[in-house]
Amino acid sequence: MADSPGTAWFLSRRERKIAQLRLRKEGHQSKVSNEKTQAGKQDTATRMDWHGVAQTLKDPKAYITAVC
Repeated sequence: MADSPGTAWFLSRRERKIAQLRLRKEGHQSKVSNEKTQAGKQDTATRMDWHGVAQTLKDPKAYITAVC
């Protein structure tokens, strides 16, 4: 797994550029959302997504993958 789009050997030059631009855009958006959540609320990136865990446990493909 590459650390960043710039070091991903499997991406073409164009794909690296697109990925870097997306990361910059997402970084700007996350700064804005982090400023809104810093009023004493826990950041969503550090909270456990229990709904996602429940969906995974209900999915039989998760068990098949674990066995194989």
